[in-house]
Amino acid sequence: MLEIVFMLLAIGDTHAPLFLERAVSEMNRTEISVDVVVHAGDLTEFPEQMAGAHRASASLPWLFVPVPGNHDDLEAFTRNFGWTPRSWVVREEPERVIVVALDSNRRTEAQLEFLSRKILMDEEAFFVIVLHHPPVPCSGVLLSGTSRRWREGLEGMLRSKDLVIAGHGHAECSARLECGALVLMTALGCRKRYPCADPQPAGSSCASPRKYGYLRVHLLESEEWTWERVSYGS
Repeated sequence: MLEIVFMLLAIGDTHAPLFLERAVSEMNRTEISVDVVVHAGDLTEFPEQMAGAHRASASLPWLFVPVPGNHDDLEAFTRNFGWTPRSWVVREEPERVIVVALDSNRRTEAQLEFLSRKILMDEEAFFVIVLHHPPVPCSGVLLSGTSRRWREGLEGMLRSKDLVIAGHGHAECSARLECGALVLMTALGCRKRYPCADPQPAGSSCASPRKYGYLRVHLLESEEWTWERVSYGS
């Protein structure tokens, strides 16, 4: 069996502190060794909820990296979690892994320049990009103008060994960009589900499970990404 050299947990679209608190409780109860937990946006619906989301995430014993979604109030998000774009070196050995948080609600150019500089400075590293809007069509939704711009920008700089974590579509999807980078959409944090595309885009998969859940994502010693859903509740 191949050794796991890095592990992250990913969730998105909780839309309220209550659902984030539930997810955090499940992670704390079942997980042992995690490098980072990422949240792909839409932590809340209203500005006054953001402090509660911050309190909910504070009980995690691991680094927590959220990005703002289209429902998150930017001022409240910044006050509680800081500003994006930001990057963290979350693993040095045996593989160097860098997580970059981006705000897909805002202008792409400066953030893509930020990401490009990071990759050029550390080409040997594996990059995990976290943003809200998925750069691939999923859950029955065609690419919006926002998603299209991010797709075009990411195609020009990511490599096949990199990973993108996104939310927004309220379903669980996987696909690859033309450059080979894996895109995982995790949106199992709240009750609302969107139907998956039928037929699904070539080379992609989509599921809309009834239970809540998060993704457990592994980087293996073979330099491949694998993932599994951890379900709870209904």
